[in-house]
Amino acid sequence: MEAITPTKYKRESAVKIRIGDLLQGTYLRGGEWEQSSVQLPDGRKIGRVNIIGVLIEKPWVSEKSVDALLDDGTGQILLRDFGGQLSKLNVGAVVAVMGKPRLVQPAFIAIDVVQSVEPGWMEVRKRELNMMNATKNIAPPTPNQQKLIATDSSLGERLLEHLRILDQGDGVLVETLLRELPQEQDLVEEALLALKRQGDIFEVKPGKFKVL
Repeated sequence: MEAITPTKYKRESAVKIRIGDLLQGTYLRGGEWEQSSVQLPDGRKIGRVNIIGVLIEKPWVSEKSVDALLDDGTGQILLRDFGGQLSKLNVGAVVAVMGKPRLVQPAFIAIDVVQSVEPGWMEVRKRELNMMNATKNIAPPTPNQQKLIATDSSLGERLLEHLRILDQGDGVLVETLLRELPQEQDLVEEALLALKRQGDIFEVKPGKFKVL
């Protein structure tokens, strides 16, 4: 009978993360049939990352790769490129990077893909990660809170009404809703999260919502 050869690991999806959060993880070195990964303080294991940041030094050529230093405002990490993509970029470029983290000395990301993006994407990513963290940290609404959101006079119902009126087809920004409800600005984001959890709305892109 012919021996069965194990299948190599599948390529993982790249996880959006801050450099500062990544560097708090523990490096788990893989083997022949197991991919190396980073275990984060919350228990998640990630083998590939997706980070947006700024190149704060001009890329330089090392022995086997082109290297650069990336900063996203929460930390810095070395980028290591074995395919020559970094050599086309200059200091100050805002880039989106996908690759495999290696928390050795020095810590680095082995690049799969790197591309220039508009500077505004750094703020978009920051808000996206803030929203993800807020969703993870906020406890599910109590039955009373759910009832309140479903009530016609509740903030949730008024948010739904504003979303329906203001949506021109591509969703409504959080900032627009905050301007429409100035007396309840401190409650709007929490109410949006509750509506999202209930399935009443969805996030078209970070900070922009539509009614389902």
